[in-house]
Amino acid sequence: MKTHSFDAFCRACLDALKAQRTRYVVIGGLAVTVVGEPRLTADLDVIVFADHAALRALITYATKHGFTADIETEVEAARQGESIRLDRGNFHFDLIVRSLFIEDLAYEHSRLRKLFGRMVRFPSPEDLAVLKVVAGRPRDLLDVEGIIRRHGPDLNRRYVEATLEKVCELAEDHEILARWRRLIGARRR
Repeated sequence: MKTHSFDAFCRACLDALKAQRTRYVVIGGLAVTVVGEPRLTADLDVIVFADHAALRALITYATKHGFTADIETEVEAARQGESIRLDRGNFHFDLIVRSLFIEDLAYEHSRLRKLFGRMVRFPSPEDLAVLKVVAGRPRDLLDVEGIIRRHGPDLNRRYVEATLEKVCELAEDHEILARWRRLIGARRR
């Protein structure tokens, strides 16, 4: 199996999104590196805003341009609300299909930044923090701590809290907001 550089891998992912005119916003480790604090990653995670036909076209295009995936399996995963995984060399391209209003906000507030010789769409620090707090995994919460450290008083904490309150109301689960408050409290000590 031929090994690809991470830069070349990311360019191929971004080129596939552009070729298929797929709206997206980068999340995950690459977004954390750009918006928060640098960390290692071996994949590219994006939220995509596409229907099932457009997803099928994107997956088909990608498999014709160096990615491996079982098209039917990945389309079915999307129908079931799961993420789509496309592989290229040692790297993974994970597509998360838009399902929550916070993902719309992340796209709405996103900014284009030049990276890998491409214009790449990244969420605001606040929206990335919201997405990470909602995900709630230990790595995500460490990422939020890095966002808080990097942006300090410039981080719009009221926006984050108000958005998380809406998520909690919809989910009928206030642990999400409690996570955020613990992170903010830990930073004040």
